[in-house]
Amino acid sequence: MLPDQFESEALTRVKLHEGFNATLYPDPLNPGILTGGYGHNFHEPISPALAEKILLHDWDVAKTELGKAVNWEALNRLPYHKYFVLVEIMFQLGLTKFKSFKKMIAAIERGDMKEAAKELRDSKYYRQVPDRAEKLAKILEE
Repeated sequence: MLPDQFESEALTRVKLHEGFNATLYPDPLNPGILTGGYGHNFHEPISPALAEKILLHDWDVAKTELGKAVNWEALNRLPYHKYFVLVEIMFQLGLTKFKSFKKMIAAIERGDMKEAAKELRDSKYYRQVPDRAEKLAKILEE
């Protein structure tokens, strides 16, 4: 057997024995430590490399979820820099909160980016993170 096959078998066993858990839960063997995934203990800060992998995964999720909130035809008409502003907002807020921007979404679907920027400025999100939101609104309306 090749080393890769041994490693593959071992990883398969770990997955089977640990089981996958998408949520964090208290580790029964290590009080005070949260565990998730396939038995990963979150007792130490994550590395920049792992943070980057999580970021890229979450970014891909945000792109997919954007298509659930805004008509794909409208998204395809957008220049990339405006599309990615919307992905960034989705990344930060998640699908449920993003979908609450009904007037902004309607403006985007009409192709009225000035109105979309206006609606972004007239939001709780804008009041919570005004510097970030203003930068994004400017990109939408330019």
